[in-house]
Amino acid sequence: MVKPTEVTVVLRCKVAVCGDAAVGKSALISMFTSKGQKFPKAYSMTSGVEVIVAPVPVPDTTAMVELFLFDTAGNDLYKDSVSQYWNGVYYAILVYDVTDADSFEACKSWYEELKRARWGDPVIPLTIAVVDSYDMVPGDWTNFVKNFHLDGYGGTFAQINPAPPSGTNNCLDPDALAGLSQDSGYDDGETLLDAEYSTAMAPGANIQVAGYTDTCRNY
Repeated sequence: MVKPTEVTVVLRCKVAVCGDAAVGKSALISMFTSKGQKFPKAYSMTSGVEVIVAPVPVPDTTAMVELFLFDTAGNDLYKDSVSQYWNGVYYAILVYDVTDADSFEACKSWYEELKRARWGDPVIPLTIAVVDSYDMVPGDWTNFVKNFHLDGYGGTFAQINPAPPSGTNNCLDPDALAGLSQDSGYDDGETLLDAEYSTAMAPGANIQVAGYTDTCRNY
């Protein structure tokens, strides 16, 4: 842990925390900023937007990230006014109640509201690399996205077997090494779960699964 006196670089980031009313946005922020020590037991409706600053040290460095968490009211009473606070926001956390399917579906409309508020700003697509020792069937990822209604977020999927420019190639196609064809239908459960988890965390991200054959190395 970096002591405050050792911090040489401070990075600041605005994060919009959005979602329907009473899904637990404020409680989530409270637990994060208190390192799991403070969970508000009594519900208190957020009015407009409340800003909470959370310092986060970058491990093994002297850098500190100050997260400006914009706790956004989910009540319809404030929906027309909260977007004015999103100026300069490039990250967002969409919160839903796992016992309320409607609150999950509402995340799409919150996402669209964020995009409208940030209209004209450059959009930097997020790419998540999933590195595993086996390939998977791409169609299973497509089914997962459709079944959970995540296809409206614009995420993509690609599967590659990258090879180094020189030297020993440890990233040969695992299926080919096992004598399987790409259309064999073989699907590694761990690889599939990793790809699904990545999409669930960031529905609009571009997922790239990189399969390699050398299981004796850490990548």
